[in-house]
Amino acid sequence: MGNEKELLKVLDCFIKVAEAGKKTLAGRDNRLLDAEGLGFKILSHASSVLYLYRSTNIPDSSITNISFFDAASINVLGRAAIESFLVFQYVFVNNKDSEQEDFHYLSWVLGGLIERQNLPVSSPQAKK
Repeated sequence: MGNEKELLKVLDCFIKVAEAGKKTLAGRDNRLLDAEGLGFKILSHASSVLYLYRSTNIPDSSITNISFFDAASINVLGRAAIESFLVFQYVFVNNKDSEQEDFHYLSWVLGGLIERQNLPVSSPQAKK
């Protein structure tokens, strides 16, 4: 039960941070929107961990109600949340000055664009 209380504290903190930034304007680029999206990704993963921690239920099974602890999914989501948090820290928080902040952010954006260039496209809109 202690782990659940700690996770609820973390989720509450993320929710407060998200609420505090609601009225902030995006600025000269998408930096704030990107930070918000990454923060939401962390919150989503952590929320899913909480619900999986409480056990997974399959109520409409033909045999009976099935309930189990899905440790593998918790591990995957936990890792994804931690990786997203580390990216958030690197890109948006741990910067010595604005030049380093710009470099980290633009490198992260460029890395995402380069990664997506190799995805196959089939629709005319995607080809544009």
